[in-house]
Amino acid sequence: MALTLRTLAGLTTAEIARAFLTAEPTMAKRLVRAKQKIRNAAMPYRVPPAHLLPERTSGVLAVLYLLFNEGYAATAGTRLVRHDLCAEAIRLARVLADGRGRGRKRGRGRRRRRK
Repeated sequence: MALTLRTLAGLTTAEIARAFLTAEPTMAKRLVRAKQKIRNAAMPYRVPPAHLLPERTSGVLAVLYLLFNEGYAATAGTRLVRHDLCAEAIRLARVLADGRGRGRKRGRGRRRRRK
């Protein structure tokens, strides 16, 4: 999750450390170890096959939660709320709920159409 917040969401190491309630040097070491593990195992960055997606949903939701939290109560910078992070977390959550591009049914949180 930490590496996803760093590489895909662009959070700083300090922001990620605060999200995980850990010291910044500790989080920096975790990030380095995760990058090394991926590099050494030659793990490709790709969307997993459809049958593996359900088991990864909880991790994706956790990342979206942490991304929104950092936007809603920013731990760095001069702005209290980072609207860009909140908006991106909401957008990604909607994409996940809609199941776009996967031919799956919509998530449970969908809106009902008015008649």
